[in-house]
Amino acid sequence: MPPLKQLRVLCCLFITLVVTACTHVPAPENINSEIENYTQAINALSAEILVTDASQISRVLINTTIELADEYNIASPALYHNMLVNAGFRERGLCCHRAEDLHVKLREHNTIVIYAADSNWS
Repeated sequence: MPPLKQLRVLCCLFITLVVTACTHVPAPENINSEIENYTQAINALSAEILVTDASQISRVLINTTIELADEYNIASPALYHNMLVNAGFRERGLCCHRAEDLHVKLREHNTIVIYAADSNWS
């Protein structure tokens, strides 16, 4: 392949990557539907879980996830966002950051959540 053609292909790929990777991930259109789906999934885990508790947990998880996406200024795809965090262009937004922040938020709401390795969380 001639060098000029290679350069054009690389430029097109770079432009495509930049345009698609710098898009903001929108919140779900029907948040109440998402909350209901999570509530049902949590209730299916055990008969001992109260519907009100499952609903509260679902609401906190969905709303906090949307808030964190805005706070972290999440870029799509995730690999691109992770590269920005690892390169120091973004402060937070890796999966471990989201998990930590969700855990803190659930504890703030006095929501009882059992983790397999709860002793590892502070």
